[in-house]
Amino acid sequence: MEKKILIAEDNYVLALVFEKMAQKMNFKVTSVSRSGEEALEDIISGKPDIILMDILLTGGMNGIDVIEKVRKKSSVPVVFITGQSNKAVYKRIKSIPNSSLVIKPISFEDLEKELLMHLYD
Repeated sequence: MEKKILIAEDNYVLALVFEKMAQKMNFKVTSVSRSGEEALEDIISGKPDIILMDILLTGGMNGIDVIEKVRKKSSVPVVFITGQSNKAVYKRIKSIPNSSLVIKPISFEDLEKELLMHLYD
């Protein structure tokens, strides 16, 4: 059975790249969200098996804020992606169960390994 993935990425080109990568890995992309608010709605309605979540999104909520809200009801695995890195971000992500962080740019092989690690751990 195909696993469902939700992608939250506000950069259109990167969102398209991640969508194509996920499809090549045989994931069914349930949605591609651009804002934190849209991602939260899409997670609730789409019930993905895993989430690929950019940290900096448009709107009033970042990716970490979204997943902190999701964690109140679901433990769906999350792979956070970001082009920035700092200790505050690492600390917040470390406190979120069933999640990991990958720094952009990311190769197909590294993304696949990270996603599969969460699904088949």
